[in-house]
Amino acid sequence: MRRRRCWWPRSASNPPPRPGAGRDAPYFLAIGTIEPRKNHLLLLHLWREFAARWGAAAPRLVLVGRRGWENENV
Repeated sequence: MRRRRCWWPRSASNPPPRPGAGRDAPYFLAIGTIEPRKNHLLLLHLWREFAARWGAAAPRLVLVGRRGWENENV
């Protein structure tokens, strides 16, 4: 596994992650602007079913990205 550093503007609505976040359990990472054409809503519905089936054994779903256009339903 390769490690990458990321920088972002800090604000009250965009706090930095806590040190070591994500190291305690497996996770699935989706990176990109959150908007309908990328079908995040389908991913969320499928992940809900996946988590219901696998319970605590399911990895965490982590979405990283800015809100794009018309994303109110996501």
